Amino acid sequence: MKKIILYTITAFLGLSAIIIIYTGFVFDPDDYREEITEYISDKINYDFSYEGSIEISYQPKSSISISDIIISEQIGNKIKTIVELERAELLISNENLLNKIIDVEKIQADNLKYFGVNIDEILMKTYSLSKFKFKDFVAIDEKNYTNIYTMSSTAIIKDNYMYINNIYIESELLKANGTGKINLLSKEVNFSLNGELKRDANVYGNYKNHYPVELYEHNLPIKISGLIENLSVSIDLSKVIFEEVIAPIKNKIFDKIKNKVIDDLKETIKLPQ
Repeated sequence: MKKIILYTITAFLGLSAIIIIYTGFVFDPDDYREEITEYISDKINYDFSYEGSIEISYQPKSSISISDIIISEQIGNKIKTIVELERAELLISNENLLNKIIDVEKIQADNLKYFGVNIDEILMKTYSLSKFKFKDFVAIDEKNYTNIYTMSSTAIIKDNYMYINNIYIESELLKANGTGKINLLSKEVNFSLNGELKRDANVYGNYKNHYPVELYEHNLPIKISGLIENLSVSIDLSKVIFEEVIAPIKNKIFDKIKNKVIDDLKETIKLPQ
């Protein structure tokens, strides 16, 4: 679902090289806005820009905070926005940098939009299918992006792969955790997350009046894969369907048959008085 979205991390990792170059010097990174955006754009093969500011700390660990980030892609004469991010912070291990390993000890992103897929709407469509009402489904929210309120993880880059652990993502309907990896050369993403529905009291907006109560307290396996700019998201509700739909129907049918058999036996077998 972050996204994911997590490709924003790569932007920070590219920026970490600048930290190494300027270690020991005092400077205002916003004076190098053009150089920074060009450098990161080149490293991630997307257009990177930020409207806010950059804050950098060197000790005791290298940390970077950037606000109002936009990651986009030029397609012909059009610009396709991939990610909008209000604020992101990255904490990098200085020790592992000496071994040419970028070890991200913490990533925190707030108020992020990933364009192209709405994971909450996918959940609602899958839920509607599980209730056998897919033909009656009406889109609840037609926006083509996922609202992610907060996202955090750890990550390590080695041999052109970014391995991401301790992922935590919170969207409008869901909260999820898991692991994944990104091929930094091909931009292919593969994430496995365990999601769960947020409590009704913590859901706002369009989904408040369409809260899928049957999904609450169930594990919702989420798979996110594909190219970073065109992710595919699937949510497995097979276990929920069995427990909430098939099992109750099966039990009702069994009870009905059992009661019918008992009634038939009562009519055919005369018990002694």
